[in-house]
Amino acid sequence: MFEKELNDEQLVAVSHMCGPCLVSACPGAGKTRVIAFRAINLLKSNVNSSRLLLVTFTNKAAREMRERIDKLASKYSVDASNMTISTFHSFCLTELRQSGSYSGRRYANINILDEDDIYSLLKNICEDLGLSVEKQDLNKFKYAIDNMREKCMSMQDMKDECEKDSLHSKLIEKYFDALSSINGIDFSGIMYEFYTRLISDDLFRNKICNKYDYIMIDEVQDTNIIQFKISQIISQKHNNVFMVGDTDQSIYQWRGANPSQVGDYVKNNNCKLYKLTKNYRCTANITNLASNIIVKNANRLNERIEPHKDLGDPVAYNLHMTRDVESEYLARQILKLKANGVKYKDIAILIRANHLTRSIEQNLMVRNIPYTITGGFRFYDREEIKDVISMMKFVFNKSDVLSLSRIMNKPKRGLGGKCVQVIGNIGRSRLTSDDMISAIFNSIDMKESQKIALSNLIKRLLNVNIHSISVPDLIRHVVEASEYKVYLNTFKNDTVDNKLENVEELIKSAEVSKQNINDFLSSVALMSTTKEAAEEDVINSVKIMTMHAAKGLEFQNVFMPCCEEQILPHKRSIADGQRGVEEERRLCYVAMTRGMERLYVSSVVFDNKFDRMMKMPSRFLFEGGLINKDDYSELVQEARENYMG
Repeated sequence: MFEKELNDEQLVAVSHMCGPCLVSACPGAGKTRVIAFRAINLLKSNVNSSRLLLVTFTNKAAREMRERIDKLASKYSVDASNMTISTFHSFCLTELRQSGSYSGRRYANINILDEDDIYSLLKNICEDLGLSVEKQDLNKFKYAIDNMREKCMSMQDMKDECEKDSLHSKLIEKYFDALSSINGIDFSGIMYEFYTRLISDDLFRNKICNKYDYIMIDEVQDTNIIQFKISQIISQKHNNVFMVGDTDQSIYQWRGANPSQVGDYVKNNNCKLYKLTKNYRCTANITNLASNIIVKNANRLNERIEPHKDLGDPVAYNLHMTRDVESEYLARQILKLKANGVKYKDIAILIRANHLTRSIEQNLMVRNIPYTITGGFRFYDREEIKDVISMMKFVFNKSDVLSLSRIMNKPKRGLGGKCVQVIGNIGRSRLTSDDMISAIFNSIDMKESQKIALSNLIKRLLNVNIHSISVPDLIRHVVEASEYKVYLNTFKNDTVDNKLENVEELIKSAEVSKQNINDFLSSVALMSTTKEAAEEDVINSVKIMTMHAAKGLEFQNVFMPCCEEQILPHKRSIADGQRGVEEERRLCYVAMTRGMERLYVSSVVFDNKFDRMMKMPSRFLFEGGLINKDDYSELVQEARENYMG
């Protein structure tokens, strides 16, 4: 029936009717196509669409799947209107709400709490207990609770685990009691309460199991423990679970994904394995490079990926002396592509971490190349960068109290709206720093504690010789004087690291530029204002994104700069041992296979011209054969000669 639209591998997978199976699909193999046609095949076999459930991970993926299946349903004259296509969380929430009340929970009108709601709830609990707790400690508690629930730990096991931490042991029971009292639920609680209901309520479990005869799971390699267990439970009656994914593309272990459970399930449950090995997306050169890298990982399901396209352009590798030189090359190469008819929207720059965009952005701006940061902010628009710049602006110009007001409560110092008015009036008076402090203490609109907090902050910030200090040292000074790292530590662990890396990158940029404070602040201001011109045509712009954000996307031309040890693989993953390095290898594999026609890979010898610590290219580039170890010293010499001119 589908012979003209599917290849032999796809057709065999689509024809699978009953029993558990895994479709292990390499990048560009038509995974989504297989899921959609499999649904149509079931409907053509007279399965009622209301008996089909398809779960995926994002609302966008669910919408796109719905559109594709509806289009095929119309083409093949079947009715797919009652098929459930949903994310895991949405599916669980819908079923809970339809189930009514259970064990004191009124699910029909349960309230979903966002992060601000949860913080307020925990803060109130701490106040009732007479505890003074920092936001970062409450974040750690919530992270621990989420992590335990995603591992399907029982309530008693969670309480026992929390006994290891004095704060957690005080909060856990109070937190869940508070959620119950307001009939509220948090995000991870949606799946946890659905799961616990499944295993404790026979009527509920039987109702769900009897509701669906066929269950399909998209991107199964990204499931965490609780998602996979839910899938097993709700499919246990008919055992018709159709899983599609690629364990080679599992890049979310850091947020709970557990790809090993997929392989274990295949081995232990008489699960049929279908392999989609043909890559229709990438040229053979890109496919072969990525394949040579991923084969180094252990316990893989797909041994090789086979290219459908011709060889295409060779994968380009360039070694540069510094990060700025690398970014200049990247920008020039993009202009060459543009001159040859390539549209900006067909170009993507994939980086391992957000702090690496600074030099790239500057070089794109200089050459008027439009770009969009996907899934994040431009470097100079990021909160921590704007905060540090605001502190510097205030130190440089004491009348700039607007900049002071931006950061005076980071971390919290109890400085409210009245304080903003007071410092606004003071700023307009153009006072010396001593007179400014006096004016604060003479104010009748501020509490004594506010006067002390604000004056101490100003004293610490202004305790520097603006005429003799270098810009990098000034950045370090304002971060320390304002206790800004205390504020950053109120964020979640990975966010803290990202923000600190961005501040370090700002310091590096100042070290390279060698500008005085006035020139530095002027150039930053220009960087910020050029965004208006750059955003005139967001659609036709170069896309800059992290490798994680690029998953599921494809581009005609892909640049992978900053491919060095400690970045790819990341230093935290290296510290994690083989498990961490294998995840980074999968991330490299995912990034490379986003490229359809051309792939440009690069690394640097030094971070900047003042750096004395030599960097090494990513081990993955040697593994793939993109760099020969015997030739590396020659590459360094060539990069040095190019740099010296």
